[in-house]
Amino acid sequence: MNASWKVRGRTFAVAFALGVFSLNAAQASWPPAPGECVGYIPPPPGVTDKPLPLMAGNPAKPLAYRDHDSGVSFYVESDGRHLAAISSDGKLLWVRNPFVDRRLCPYRNERPIIVRIEPANPFEINALETNLKRKIQGITIWFDSSQFGIVDIRTGDFFFMGQN
Repeated sequence: MNASWKVRGRTFAVAFALGVFSLNAAQASWPPAPGECVGYIPPPPGVTDKPLPLMAGNPAKPLAYRDHDSGVSFYVESDGRHLAAISSDGKLLWVRNPFVDRRLCPYRNERPIIVRIEPANPFEINALETNLKRKIQGITIWFDSSQFGIVDIRTGDFFFMGQN
């Protein structure tokens, strides 16, 4: 998707590229072998495929966030990996492990945990909706490995958006 706009007589352009994919989580094995997980890039020739050193991460802690538009509350369990959605009337909507469900590769950290939840960026939502050809109501989650993505509030599906 490309977007451009004019500000004070200058034209600015932004290009978005998303790789959106689906996976039957029941068929996923963990941890995936290199080449089986999403986003794996083999090392250049002559470089060993050793894991990156672990970040001195924080221990996992429970987090909570409430989406004001939908009234849904999100809770990161004490393992730092599972995300639960609870409706405004207290019903459990879903519980998911976004990292495992989307078969992400470990990056900077052998076992990334969720450290931040925030409203999704409207530009990222727009790009995702264009790619999926359906509406998304989402939140953004960040892992301590610098990986992040959007979680669909209704289904719990996780869409990987990038890593630093």
